[in-house]
Amino acid sequence: MGHALASALLDSGREVVVWNRTAAKGDDLVERGAVRADSTPAQLVQGLDVQVAGVANMAETSRAAGVDASALEHHLDQLKELVAEGHTM
Repeated sequence: MGHALASALLDSGREVVVWNRTAAKGDDLVERGAVRADSTPAQLVQGLDVQVAGVANMAETSRAAGVDASALEHHLDQLKELVAEGHTM
């Protein structure tokens, strides 16, 4: 999903920064104009206007974000409550 989204953003003329544990998976995006981040995911997101991450599970998400999984789960629970109450994102 992340690759397809990055590709669509490039197609629309957006600036895209990519990072993947397997760097070669982003080679075609870099060839099309994306910038490959050489830092860790936690360092990468600092200073960006929008961050999108496609990860397999909460453990991978917390590792990529550099935060504790329980903190992420707490915020996710809060978002679920807001949605259940009818709030929109």
